[in-house]
Amino acid sequence: MRSREQASLALLAVAVVVIAGCGGGGSEGTGDQGEALTRAEFARAATSMCRHSREITGRRLTTAEAWMRTGVGATRPVREKVIRYMVVAPAEALSQDLERLGPISGGDKRLAAYPAILEKDTKRAMAKPLTVTAGTAFIASDTLANEENLPSCVH
Repeated sequence: MRSREQASLALLAVAVVVIAGCGGGGSEGTGDQGEALTRAEFARAATSMCRHSREITGRRLTTAEAWMRTGVGATRPVREKVIRYMVVAPAEALSQDLERLGPISGGDKRLAAYPAILEKDTKRAMAKPLTVTAGTAFIASDTLANEENLPSCVH
């Protein structure tokens, strides 16, 4: 059964790569902690990056959910690995890209904290990946995004 699970996971990974492309994305803005961005510049860059990430993650998650419904090799450990790869890993990369946007002028500490909050949610989701499908993994970052008029970056 183990080899069947591994084969199913490998087939799913190939399908995801074909469907979703490479994922990730380059950062926009100043990069590497250069000149401070205005709040509006940060929001525009973050919105663009988050939309791109959601698009990729959405395609990956749709593929994963369809596969999991088949039940073939979809044991809990395999489902957790799939979620980590398809949803949590891109969210982790996104939090790093957002961090590279650099500082926000005017000392907007709340908005500046967004990448760190997303990273904390990502670590929690990596530890308990099934919280992603339950919709509870990214509550803190989703709440802050909503309050700051940014789109949710993950789901």
